Amino acid sequence: MKFLFFDVECSNCFNGRGKICEFGYVLTDEHFNIIKSDEIPMSPGTDEDCRFNLRNKHGEKEIELAYDEDYYLSCPEFPKYYEYIKSMMEDKDTVCFAYSMSNDIMHLFSTCKRYNLAPINYTCFDVQMIVSRLMNVKEAINLEKACKMFVGENYKKEIIAHLSRDDAKMEMMILREVIVKRKADPVFFLGTINFCKTNSLAYAAKIEEKSRRKEIARDTNTYYNSKCRSDRELSKEKYFGKRVCFSRDVFTRVSNFIDDIDALLENGYVLTRHLYNADIFVVVAKPGRKPEIQEKIKTRFKGIILTYKEVCSYIDKK
Repeated sequence: MKFLFFDVECSNCFNGRGKICEFGYVLTDEHFNIIKSDEIPMSPGTDEDCRFNLRNKHGEKEIELAYDEDYYLSCPEFPKYYEYIKSMMEDKDTVCFAYSMSNDIMHLFSTCKRYNLAPINYTCFDVQMIVSRLMNVKEAINLEKACKMFVGENYKKEIIAHLSRDDAKMEMMILREVIVKRKADPVFFLGTINFCKTNSLAYAAKIEEKSRRKEIARDTNTYYNSKCRSDRELSKEKYFGKRVCFSRDVFTRVSNFIDDIDALLENGYVLTRHLYNADIFVVVAKPGRKPEIQEKIKTRFKGIILTYKEVCSYIDKK
């Protein structure tokens, strides 16, 4: 078995999509003997959307890169190196490691998508998650701090700052130290850390679906608010008993919500943003949970709780 430790650097992450400008890696055997290592600088592209933007929201430099921006721009773009990177990562005898893998997985995935290339399919372990589990902490520990904690101050003698290859090397050094101290067989150890293991395509699909649901929720929320009546209107007697408030989780979990809203309005009901104006509160839950929900909101709401399915059943019968 071979272990591929990798790290990517990006010119920016506008819209949550990293524009890769460097891919660094260290490939070892299962006993951490280095087979090869390198960093691959590349142009992120010349479009305005690909420009270098390495500062945080306060305008301060947040990321340091190993090379000048002009040098990256003089290099070929990602497609030039795609087959080489893909062949290493998809090798059937290789497992991959990253530090805070969610970023690296999604940067690679979105970059393949940007160039209309097939996404790379690989197994990945997150070294950062291993570190947090071993330290029994919930917060993420950055790479340099983790390397200092597990390897010691001398790690710096082997590292060139900001080089993606050496960030990958630090990942390797941390994992090697963890396994050596535990006197564990590396391959056996991998079988004990499924909590930080994922498939790149399955992970990307999960993130894409989450993003899609957020977009739907945003559009639905805008539409819902546009249909809500004002407090003054809702105080009119003709609306009593027909004022409906939807739980916000409906917006992310129901795909045809807008059509159902329209059907409800056509049946004489009106919408409100606030529970204190509502006669009916609609939730995404099993009917058996309604008493529990009623108890939680009893100081704000005295009306009827219905599940989304119950409301849709009512609409369908009309």
